[in-house]
Amino acid sequence: MRTPRAALTLSDSTQLDALMRKESQEGELFPPPAAVGDHSARWKQFRRLARKELRESLRDHRTVFTLVLMPILVYPLLGLVIQKFAVDAAAAESTPVATVIFDPSFPGPDIDEILDSPSGYLWPEPDEPPAITDSGPAANSGDAELPLVSGLLDGVGADVPPQQSIRLELLEGTVPPDRIEEAVALGVADVGVRWHPQTRNSETGRVQSAAYEIIHRTGDRLSIQGAEKLERQLRNLREYYSRLALRDAGVGRAWMRHIGATGVEPIGRKQSPLETFVPLMLVLMTMTGAVYPAIDLTAGERERGTLEMLIASPVSRRTLLAAKFFAVFVVAVLTATVNLVATVITVYSGHLNNVIFPEGLTLGMLTQVLALLAVFAAFFSAVLLCVTSFARSFREAQAWLIPLMLVSLAPGILSLLPSVQLTLPLTLVPLVNIVLLGRSLLQGSPSVGLFCCTLASTALYAVIALRFAGRVFGSDAVLFGATGDQTGRWLQRSQTVNAAIPSGS
Repeated sequence: MRTPRAALTLSDSTQLDALMRKESQEGELFPPPAAVGDHSARWKQFRRLARKELRESLRDHRTVFTLVLMPILVYPLLGLVIQKFAVDAAAAESTPVATVIFDPSFPGPDIDEILDSPSGYLWPEPDEPPAITDSGPAANSGDAELPLVSGLLDGVGADVPPQQSIRLELLEGTVPPDRIEEAVALGVADVGVRWHPQTRNSETGRVQSAAYEIIHRTGDRLSIQGAEKLERQLRNLREYYSRLALRDAGVGRAWMRHIGATGVEPIGRKQSPLETFVPLMLVLMTMTGAVYPAIDLTAGERERGTLEMLIASPVSRRTLLAAKFFAVFVVAVLTATVNLVATVITVYSGHLNNVIFPEGLTLGMLTQVLALLAVFAAFFSAVLLCVTSFARSFREAQAWLIPLMLVSLAPGILSLLPSVQLTLPLTLVPLVNIVLLGRSLLQGSPSVGLFCCTLASTALYAVIALRFAGRVFGSDAVLFGATGDQTGRWLQRSQTVNAAIPSGS
């Protein structure tokens, strides 16, 4: 049979003496046992233990780094990255240029006229003959000379504005027709046009219409956009010749069905992706701030050999766990507050407020976001205490928390999708409800019902996690590292009985 370990595992009595001298400045090392129903004594025990745990947490250099130094370092860098992306996005809106090479035997109008013509076209009036060269197809030449290409046709109609997304530019010099594909593949040009003249099958007598073949690089955005615009230009040219033929045949423009496109502004303001990223960043930083205090107050004390001494003290385990939870919760809320302030300073100093907060940022909005983060901090602090109570060392606790953090990232990334909106079922999903509600708060359009459901569900999860942590914390299997069937005994225990400590008298 295994011999139970002693409750006190301090190897050196001087450590206990030093701890007693340190605590003697504020009162007794451990408060006397509270009588049943004596809520005042229990409250004094809780305050003393909570003050002790919070003081020890704030003295840890890892907690100070997460609480103070990390926001100072992370948010200015984040602001610079966002500004860089904004500059790149503005530069991307400028008109790019795609170079084009044509087959030397290319017929039709002047090539520069094709490249510079707008994507829309007009019905040719009788007194306005088309400006085409002698080598171009005649008005009554039929389908044999019409440019036939496959792809997307858009921009039909006189009132459709020309496409300004890309500009086509002719590449100087000539390339043989059999080398056009190679030139485009090597990047000498972005788009190539090869001319296939009309052919006749000698056996069947069937005429194969002439065609333009547009060549582009697969996977190259500039090359694909240039090919699409050039295809529109050639389609417009073909349509132009068709209208000339119909006009000469006596068919008026009234027989042609006009196709136009009209753009409308969306109702409501445009949503910025940063409106979701900012709440997610705040939630992740709040989680990070609660990690080290939770590890230090559970696995850290067990590794130092002081957890057994706390369990053996005349304080109920519920009070001891509540004090540790309070310390972790306060550090998490402080982290959330510092990160929220750092976010606001970064946004306004980087002149990003019109992008992230186009309708302005009010004090009430900040208060609601902070309350939301506080409820989430309570939930995640309880979850952390529940997980870290299993660990026997600081390193083992970190290994336990890696899967937890990875699992927590999945719903956070899901909430980044613009199509995901906060609904009643999503208010029951942890982390997703917080991020989506934070986005609604920053947009200035939160639903009171969804807000209350999110807070209530998160608070309920915090209570459940805290009760679960209460059953784990201080159990013999956790304290003494039992293995086998003993590791699950805490699951069957309905309550923990604290035996009275005999006095020395």
